[in-house]
Amino acid sequence: MFFAAWCRPDQKHTVEVMALLRRDGAVQLATENAVLAAWSPACLVREGPRANAFAASDRAGACLPGHPNARLDREKLLVTAGPLPQYPVYYAVTEGGGRLIASSQLGPLASLFPSASIDARRLAMLIAYGTETDTDRTVYAGILRLRPCETIVAERDGLRITRDFPRLAGAYRKGNPQDLAVELRDRLEGAVARATSGADRIAVLVSGGLDSSGVLALASAVCREVPGKTLDAISVQYAGPGDDRPYFTELTTALGLAPIRLRPQDAAPWFGQSLCMDAQPGNLASTCLFLLQGAKAVEREADVVLTGVSGDKISGGLFPFAGFTQLARRGRLLSAVNGALRLRLPWQMDPLLRARYVLSPLIPEAVRRVKRRFVGKPERPAWLTARSRELVEHAQTDDDLDARELPCSPDESMRHLCTQGQIADVADALGQMATVTQCFPVDVFLDEDFVRFVLELDPILLSHGHEFRGLYRLAMRGLLPERLLRRQDKGAFEPAIAAASASAVDVLRDLSSLDELANRGLVNPRPLRPMLDACLGMMRRGEREKELPQDEHLQEVWQLLSAEAFLRECGRGRGLS
Repeated sequence: MFFAAWCRPDQKHTVEVMALLRRDGAVQLATENAVLAAWSPACLVREGPRANAFAASDRAGACLPGHPNARLDREKLLVTAGPLPQYPVYYAVTEGGGRLIASSQLGPLASLFPSASIDARRLAMLIAYGTETDTDRTVYAGILRLRPCETIVAERDGLRITRDFPRLAGAYRKGNPQDLAVELRDRLEGAVARATSGADRIAVLVSGGLDSSGVLALASAVCREVPGKTLDAISVQYAGPGDDRPYFTELTTALGLAPIRLRPQDAAPWFGQSLCMDAQPGNLASTCLFLLQGAKAVEREADVVLTGVSGDKISGGLFPFAGFTQLARRGRLLSAVNGALRLRLPWQMDPLLRARYVLSPLIPEAVRRVKRRFVGKPERPAWLTARSRELVEHAQTDDDLDARELPCSPDESMRHLCTQGQIADVADALGQMATVTQCFPVDVFLDEDFVRFVLELDPILLSHGHEFRGLYRLAMRGLLPERLLRRQDKGAFEPAIAAASASAVDVLRDLSSLDELANRGLVNPRPLRPMLDACLGMMRRGEREKELPQDEHLQEVWQLLSAEAFLRECGRGRGLS
């Protein structure tokens, strides 16, 4: 991790901060009022009286793409998240602004504030929805996370936090889909080349879906062009709805690769640990699978690890039907609704909901305010207590159709993306994974140059050919097998999670009492019992019985169990804010 501390001239660093800085293995640079330190695999690069620190580096010592960084320039300390951070930075400012501490890990900050209360609203949002739009909150009151595009500037006369969003074009770009598909592929090739430029050994975490398969194929092309580079395709393979295995086999055979196939049962040792990592809830049920893959990449001594986690979000559009809403705004209402109804999606969606996605953003904000007032509040989970309902009353999530304006330009699209809760929450999850495995995957779909290009396109172009990610499919033609490009379904994590969790059922059943959440007045366990019992039964069997993944509410149950595990492990002695 890297760690930064600053204080005003009339203040001193605390005894606890100084003790942390004396931990073995620290490389640091200190000035009169500030100090910057790093412990491997984090890196601190000195430049005379200046230094840069980041959580992970390539073999040449350069910061991996997507990593926040801290810079100490004599008495000036800057901590920067960047527009699309793939990893987190956490910080705390003492009352009065006299001292600042920041770290790439949450656990050390939490240990420095043993009496900090649990942030009740943040925990309630995690158990109810799993995310919250553009929040700087963590599960600890007073310890914050740096949001995308934010920078902390600490100087002798005080500190301030700035936020500057990248500037893009004022109007969407149009063009021939064939030509734009060629450029999209070139941009993605550039993203892969930048991520792998300092690496000899490359690993790709791949399933068999469109996004990770595209990353694997482009990484394979890089390895063929540059002598000495090696490539590992690491995949967790299992049967289930949207089975990825046939596509994965066809792709790796076509690329001439000998893939590393893992079983979901191999993730069992990571399952319990994935409930609570880096002193916070592990909020993604699939984390144990990524821990397994990451540990294998570290075992294989990969210099860089690539993923395609954000492919859906970037190449599919910020909203599923954003392009059709833009058509409607231009007066082509019937074409917009008809196009949305015809769009082929990898999941089932009711026609009325499709139409709502298209039309809701067109309703004036004043009308939406009236609607929210008289139609009533969105339905909350029945198991939330009155206290929890009050806590989440005014919070927003990324999929709240009535709460946020749809972007009307590339500039607005970038701002919208940078303020989505999903970006920061995935960064939290990757940071947690890194604390456990020391693996730091790079999501090439969040490469800033690639994202800028996609966001500047007219959103309707992304659905070329009435296909979700249609332009991306067109761009990958000739690189990916045709059967994969025509694929309409998506793999589901639920069968793999069930297989991985079978050996941990006793632990999960104990957590399912939800005693801590109930005692703190956040959850009423009684309405949850049928859902919890059904999900635990699935885990005990090690396999699913329902046809549709969402029928077993696995992610919903996981959010509750991880919050309960967190309170038992890290919440003792801490009140609730």
